[in-house]
Amino acid sequence: MYRIENKTAAIREVQKYLRTLSQEGGTLPLVSIDGTYGPNTELAVRAFQKEQDLPETGIVNYATFTALYEAYRVYEESRALDALPSHGDFPLHLGDSGDGVTALHTLLRMLCAYYPDLGRIPNTSAFSDDTERAVCYLQTVFIEDPDGIVTKKLYLRMERELAACRMANRTDFHPIE
Repeated sequence: MYRIENKTAAIREVQKYLRTLSQEGGTLPLVSIDGTYGPNTELAVRAFQKEQDLPETGIVNYATFTALYEAYRVYEESRALDALPSHGDFPLHLGDSGDGVTALHTLLRMLCAYYPDLGRIPNTSAFSDDTERAVCYLQTVFIEDPDGIVTKKLYLRMERELAACRMANRTDFHPIE
């Protein structure tokens, strides 16, 4: 964990995660993002701890924060993957911006876990030089011409690659030999 210099900001971060997860349709009560650790926030933390089989203390310790962040991250990633760029968004290339590029960046950041050489992937909606370098790298891996242009075919190939990497890294997965 890290030293909390600004408790209000830390509480807001926890509240943001809780609020997002509560809007997902789970059993968590809805909290306001106000930076105050009041009864509603504590109630939501307890509900989250119960869902995660953690001790129901209402206190955000390391285990609770880690589980909360992971649940939030997984939810946000699944939302981003559901936002496949529309047919009109393709091709994506240097200088483009918008939701299609945001979805591409999310997919590239997830692939970084398996391809660390992808480099720094921006958290923006603008297709930058860093985005182009990452795309070219994957095109080389996929034995394609590294032109940095993302077609729908390439985007779907990247999604399949992510799914394959995740499957191969599952501890309960045993390929047939």
